[in-house]
Amino acid sequence: ECRIEQTWRAMGLRGTGSHHICLDDVFVADDFVFSISAPPLALDGPLYRQPAHLIALMHGAVQLGVAQAAVMDVMDLLRQGSLTDKEGRRELAQFELGVCHAKLKATESAFEQQVKSDWANALEMGPVDPLRLAATVQLGVFIARATLDIVRRCFELAGSIAVYEHSPLQRRLRDIQVATQHGLISRANFIAGGKALMETIDLDLRNSGIFDAR
Repeated sequence: ECRIEQTWRAMGLRGTGSHHICLDDVFVADDFVFSISAPPLALDGPLYRQPAHLIALMHGAVQLGVAQAAVMDVMDLLRQGSLTDKEGRRELAQFELGVCHAKLKATESAFEQQVKSDWANALEMGPVDPLRLAATVQLGVFIARATLDIVRRCFELAGSIAVYEHSPLQRRLRDIQVATQHGLISRANFIAGGKALMETIDLDLRNSGIFDAR
């Protein structure tokens, strides 16, 4: 029996339909079974050789999309005059929108650079580099924090308009909050990035002979 268990009762990202799929007493041929971490690869190619990098980057793509949509929502409200009808609000709106847009563009640029770097490395078909993986993951953590801040700022800037169910900004806030809760992009993963960098520094120092006995 094959069935979908309606387990995805989350506050955000409801449209993903991330339910559980259960198979009871069902034969599944080996051609349809694979592991993203254990060799051999079911499909060989650069896209599948470094799954951890790919997963980390996919998170960033979703979060950047939500943040970009939130900024566009605020711009729509500004065009309608909904956020500038009171004294002082126009300047505040301009400031917050400028901050959000700058942070979004900077984060997108870093993301695109990492994608190009990881893809070029994958094309070389070389072994997984722990330092490169750490850099990819820690960028994912940074993107999660940055996009969460962008969406929160946009939601706050919209005021009471954003709290109603018909407002897309309340959905953006729920979506980004759920999207940034994943363990892969937990702030604790900065530790792995820092550790990998320190190990590289230690190796460089040893290779330089600075620790050689005099």
